[in-house]
Amino acid sequence: MAKEDINPANGTAAPEQGQQNNPETAQQAPAAEPAKRDRRKKDPNEPTLVPFQLITAANRERLALIGKADNDTLTALLDAYESKPGNADNTQLLQANTELKKELAELQRKLTVALEEKSSYVTAASSHSEQQKQEITALKQQLSSKDELIAASEQQVTALQKQISDMEQESSNADQSAKIQELQTKLQEMTARATKAEDEVKDNRKLIKGLNDAKHELEKQVNELNQRLDEARDAYLNTERAEVAQPQHNLYPEGDILHYFPTITAKMLEETASRLTAKRKDGLTVTPQMILGDMFNKYTIQRLTNWFYWPVMDDKDITDIAQDVDPRLTTIRMVKAALGID
Repeated sequence: MAKEDINPANGTAAPEQGQQNNPETAQQAPAAEPAKRDRRKKDPNEPTLVPFQLITAANRERLALIGKADNDTLTALLDAYESKPGNADNTQLLQANTELKKELAELQRKLTVALEEKSSYVTAASSHSEQQKQEITALKQQLSSKDELIAASEQQVTALQKQISDMEQESSNADQSAKIQELQTKLQEMTARATKAEDEVKDNRKLIKGLNDAKHELEKQVNELNQRLDEARDAYLNTERAEVAQPQHNLYPEGDILHYFPTITAKMLEETASRLTAKRKDGLTVTPQMILGDMFNKYTIQRLTNWFYWPVMDDKDITDIAQDVDPRLTTIRMVKAALGID
């Protein structure tokens, strides 16, 4: 029997020569091994992994009903929070007001200290900077004169060297030698003077560099003080804003004002207020007074456009009027906070 040949395709032994076309032999051959599954492809029978959901299905449906978050949604959430039992406790309001006043007093003290420090630093830096400028100008003038002196000395040295060379070539008698010696002495003196001038120039340049470094350091300190002053001012204004943001400045009186308007205008105002009330989720009733008052406040104080009438009051006029109602309203930011204007 001949030696079996190995089939490279499947690793099985090839049939002997003469039996390759025998159907009986083909039927008795063992079945081929099953093909290997490609692990890179996902088996549809395998279970599907569901990612962890941070939001439940019930809350997702509620968010879908609310829609995109806007100012109305935030207003509804804040109104709902403020309407919780216990939030209207007068004792807590008084305690919060007392804490705000303490914080305001501390911030006022820090602001005063920061202003005094800035004033002293700015005054010292201004005088020192002016003195440095004068010293730098004087040193620059000295440098310029020294450079001119060095250039003149170099020219004289060159001329003396040329004279010595000419005299050495012309004659070697005693008189010429004495004159050459004199010229050499002068040359040494000029060289020493030029060297001294160069040393002074180097010293002056070092001094100028030191003055410039000191100036930069003072400017850095002034910038840091300005930053601290701005932070203290912002904290002070934010505390003031929180203190005066009380609801009593943005309340509208009860009563019907529609009889003051033409009939069509009154009906449109009444229908608009009714529809705005229906859109709210907190049960707040929107009145024509709220609509007209809010529109007037924003148009008059923000002055973003010139549409209905010319704005005739500036920030000072508005704060003067507001201080007649509440003396704490000293800035336009505090007036906006009191009236609920963003």
